[in-house]
Amino acid sequence: MFFIYFLSAFLLSYLILPLLLSFLKQAGYTRENFSGKLIPVGSGILIPLIFLILLFFDYLVFKKLSDNKLVLPFLIAIIGMSFLGLLDDLFGDRSIGGFKGHFGKLKEGHITTGVLKALGGGVLSLFIVRFFTNNIVINFLDALLMALFINIFNLLDTRPGRTLKVFLFLSLIIFIIAFKAELVVLMALFIGIALALIKTDLSGRSMMGDVGSNSLGAIIGLSFVIVFNIIAKVIFLILLILIHLFTEKHSITETISKIKFLDYLDRLGRKEPGVTD
Repeated sequence: MFFIYFLSAFLLSYLILPLLLSFLKQAGYTRENFSGKLIPVGSGILIPLIFLILLFFDYLVFKKLSDNKLVLPFLIAIIGMSFLGLLDDLFGDRSIGGFKGHFGKLKEGHITTGVLKALGGGVLSLFIVRFFTNNIVINFLDALLMALFINIFNLLDTRPGRTLKVFLFLSLIIFIIAFKAELVVLMALFIGIALALIKTDLSGRSMMGDVGSNSLGAIIGLSFVIVFNIIAKVIFLILLILIHLFTEKHSITETISKIKFLDYLDRLGRKEPGVTD
């Protein structure tokens, strides 16, 4: 069944993506990418869209996902974070970056979409983790872990394919070590969608936008909450906090470019500026 869900998600995403990109372009939903090319932004809306379509068809045919207890928390997480990401894509100010920038504006009496996303993501994370335990301390730890994963995926999404590569790497780890068959099925589905997205993202023909990076971050964050024990969660949480503190003063892209192995992986499959089809 895992392969069926993976293949269904990949093929459906592959068929719908060109139509989605055409719609975004005609609607004027475009933005300049890092190389200065005007391309459709928001292709990440494909993630909640395909998830909803497959849930509907599964209910009609297999009736497997309707019995999966993890479907509802993942659905809430993806829909909620996609909505917050869409707000940021539509109305966000790209000149403001980082927690310091957005909350600095809040101190001045101006609310930004970044603040809405941070606060909304935190509240949403707190709500979702209560599906798994009512322990207040663990709830706070899980919610913080999930919220930081969401934000780190946003920070990574400044070059084509980078966020999807990280997502695929982490999701494959979760797929391998997950002890819940319910989670493995969902990860197979999400991996299928991500693989369909990565080609156009790497080639610079579209951008996922925050609607996509938020969804991917929510999927990984929630998966880590489900799979790992308290000790591992604390370790990951400390690591994520350190990364966030680092990114407040340093550029992720510049840092990656200085480490040959990471730079190679980052550039792998990407069409660099000036390269034509």
